[in-house]
Amino acid sequence: MDRKLPVEVKRDIDRVRNGLLMSYGFMLFFIGVCLYTIVLFGLSGNYAQVAVLGSLLALLTIRWLPAGMYYLIECVTANDLVNERYARVEARYAGGLRVLNRLPFADNYWKAAMLFQIGRMRMFQGFFDGAETPMEQGIEIALRDKGLKNSSFVAMLHANLGVAYVRAQRIVEAEMQFEEAMNAFPPEGKLNASQKPLIAACKAYVNISMGGSKFELGELDSAYELITIGMTVLQSGKPPAPLQLIHVRQTLMHCHAMLALIEMRKGQLKEAAEHLERFMTAIVTDRPLLTSTHLRVLSLLADEYLQREMYENSEKLLEVAYRVGLESPHHPDAQLLLNIFEKLLVATGRAGEVGDMRSWLRFGSEIVIV
Repeated sequence: MDRKLPVEVKRDIDRVRNGLLMSYGFMLFFIGVCLYTIVLFGLSGNYAQVAVLGSLLALLTIRWLPAGMYYLIECVTANDLVNERYARVEARYAGGLRVLNRLPFADNYWKAAMLFQIGRMRMFQGFFDGAETPMEQGIEIALRDKGLKNSSFVAMLHANLGVAYVRAQRIVEAEMQFEEAMNAFPPEGKLNASQKPLIAACKAYVNISMGGSKFELGELDSAYELITIGMTVLQSGKPPAPLQLIHVRQTLMHCHAMLALIEMRKGQLKEAAEHLERFMTAIVTDRPLLTSTHLRVLSLLADEYLQREMYENSEKLLEVAYRVGLESPHHPDAQLLLNIFEKLLVATGRAGEVGDMRSWLRFGSEIVIV
């Protein structure tokens, strides 16, 4: 069953999808017109015009085919991505990459973009080690193109590889990737007014990711500062294209939970409660936007409350995370969630509920782990 998204989020997704379809449609229309014109010239014996127009069409096809393939995959997988059917999305991009690898003229950007998406989907599925290789390959291919060296595209490749390294507990390598990401952005002096909002938003994502790395190192003050810097930028206005509203809202929910977790680790219970309240307020409308990427932070935050015997807050978070886990029961973070939920049930004298909870039957679900 597809998720029922907030109206403004669904509208934004439809806007992006329709824009991609229009671009793809324009490509096909232009190619069709060229082919029709070539046929007319050929029938009238104007072979010089056929040669010129045929050469132009060939050049445009070389340029547009990889881009058109990528846009088409984005369109057909948009619904799968929202509904966490990540394996299906990965398969689509893997198929597209196989086609590009057979084309002698496919440029580095689209190959790197396909590899980036494959790595991203693997990370969403919890295959953190498996996500590293395509992302590393994507960076290597992108850097062959000197025009991409200083770009937000390469910066985000580095940043996402850094996140994969964090999840694989390769923190030193993650820190290096985040540094590479910041160095890859174009210099401020070379940006025009239309580029600055996108670069600022991309840097915000890198800062938030760096905050996650600092958290793993136990550098809580640095983590809090970096996440807050990133949040401030993302909350400052409408997401610049090509960023989508759904990604911004998902990130902001993750940030609220992370800041609450950091404050709990620091023993700042009042401040943690404020961030928790913001998170719980956000999910009133945005609960359908929660994904497997939120499982770990919600579980760890619930565990912090559990350790302080603040059972109500702990259970509230675990209930939220549990509903997310129903969609991704084999994700490694879902197993962390189950372990912490069992601790809560035992601590509150409800050990008899553990069996149903671990079988994902708490809400009458028919999903059973075997």
